[in-house]
Amino acid sequence: MQRAIWFFPVGVLIGAALAWVFLVGLADSPDVMTPGSMPRPTPVAPGSSPSPDAPDAPDAPALERSTGDSDLHQFAVAPRLAVTYWSSLAVADAIAGRIDRFLEDARKLLEAGGDPEEIQEMLAYLPGESAAGVMEKLIEAYPDRSWDRSALADLYVEADQPELAFTTLLAGLRAAEEDPESGITRLVGIDPVRAGSALLMLAKDLEWDGYMLIHCAEELVDADQPTLAGPFLLKALEGDPADEDGIDLMSRIDPSLAANLAENAVRAAPEDTDAWARLARIRRESGDLAGAFLAYRRAAVVAADGDNRLDMMRGMIRTNPMEALPVIRNLAEGEDDEMLGVLGQAYVAAGQRDAAFRVFDQAHQVDPSDSEWLHRMVSLDPVRASEDFKLKIADSPGSGNDELFGTYALSLERQGRLSEAYDAYLRAWTMDEDDWEWMRGLARTNPKRAGDLLLGKHRDNPEDATVAGALADAYAGMGRTAEAVRLYQQAIEAGEERHRWMAALAALEPARGLPMLRAAVEEDPDDDEYWGALGDAYFGLGRMTEARDAYDRALEIDPSDWEWSIQRARIP
Repeated sequence: MQRAIWFFPVGVLIGAALAWVFLVGLADSPDVMTPGSMPRPTPVAPGSSPSPDAPDAPDAPALERSTGDSDLHQFAVAPRLAVTYWSSLAVADAIAGRIDRFLEDARKLLEAGGDPEEIQEMLAYLPGESAAGVMEKLIEAYPDRSWDRSALADLYVEADQPELAFTTLLAGLRAAEEDPESGITRLVGIDPVRAGSALLMLAKDLEWDGYMLIHCAEELVDADQPTLAGPFLLKALEGDPADEDGIDLMSRIDPSLAANLAENAVRAAPEDTDAWARLARIRRESGDLAGAFLAYRRAAVVAADGDNRLDMMRGMIRTNPMEALPVIRNLAEGEDDEMLGVLGQAYVAAGQRDAAFRVFDQAHQVDPSDSEWLHRMVSLDPVRASEDFKLKIADSPGSGNDELFGTYALSLERQGRLSEAYDAYLRAWTMDEDDWEWMRGLARTNPKRAGDLLLGKHRDNPEDATVAGALADAYAGMGRTAEAVRLYQQAIEAGEERHRWMAALAALEPARGLPMLRAAVEEDPDDDEYWGALGDAYFGLGRMTEARDAYDRALEIDPSDWEWSIQRARIP
């Protein structure tokens, strides 16, 4: 039934193509005879040859015939249209399951200059058990063409012939065909244990470089064969003991050996910040927090780049906040608000929240445009923050700083003063109507009033994902779940800040939103925004252990993301 459904529309397209070929290529070509202008061929008895005296039309090329009863295979065709002609017939015969006819069509197509890759794609229309055999015959008949032998291996796998698939891939790798990485991945996927020994011999024979050796090791580790991966890594690291990818992969196999390799790397390059950072991470993952702290501290000292130094200081805080504080206090001297911000985080980690508040306030004075420091003040003490912000607003009447009014609203919201918070959010929103924070704040503090405001903006800007998402927040707060879900999905599909709307949807309807977020982190495990959003979703559902783990993963990827840092600090 499924084949019939496909056959009709494809058949219509093929018929149209063949009709065009016939009308343009045959009727208009002076070199090719149409069926109506051909002399009727003399019948020939089965098994005999045509008579040498049979008359031929003058200047007419010999007709190409193939076995079967379809008239379309009996026409001669202009050379300029031969590829289109035989390609159309090949697809039609493949769909119809005429294997012998398809094989003949494919040969004609190749002789006319057709692309082997196009023929390989047509094999998908053939019955699965026949496709591999057809490709075998074509490769045997035309060995000089650019066949993708990994595609043949895939056909063997589909036909449940793993042995043939394995040997085909191995032969392709030995022939040093293009894209050996793909062949290695497929080989390991078929039989990782056998692939480990086969690839080790192949690596020696072909003298693969460190990149290829590490690729083999990575595939074997991913296939749960770390023991087999070890020799590849050791060989790769012989050539480059400081290879970052090799050492990182070794930490998944043998953390102790990886730590030794990382130590050798820093001895060889004592001013290399990245080498020290790698050593710190490996030590921390192995549980050696004291050693990790020392490596982070050294990395912070030698770092020439300011962002790297900040990351190393954050690493010190994670491993030993008490010892980190005096070191960071010395390193953070000056008027750089980012350095002051990390110092404030060190005070928080050391339990000195009052000092942290003052330092964040100082950082804000250095850079009033950076709202991070205001948010951190709110996270530490919303009451004190609201008083501080109120004074700042009074000191600068008519200020157009929407961040100050917005975070003032947030501090009021955290105290449960929702009516005042709504008014402050409204003031911030009138200063910047495109800021998602203020729209969502309006929706949280007064869903009904916010819904009326945002509905009008949504009607004016129906494609704006931020407005749709904030309006969804308002509907969720009013209990209008179906409308909220629809708008969240619209915002997610639009792609702008989609991780936030996934988190909101997950908090409202976990069965819909959580699978989306889990799929997102599986697809891109190095995207901190999806991990942070997953943390937000779990936080909204009260699943604090899972929220903490997700936030930790987000901060592992991007230690500088203050949003996840603040959210993580809300979990004991």
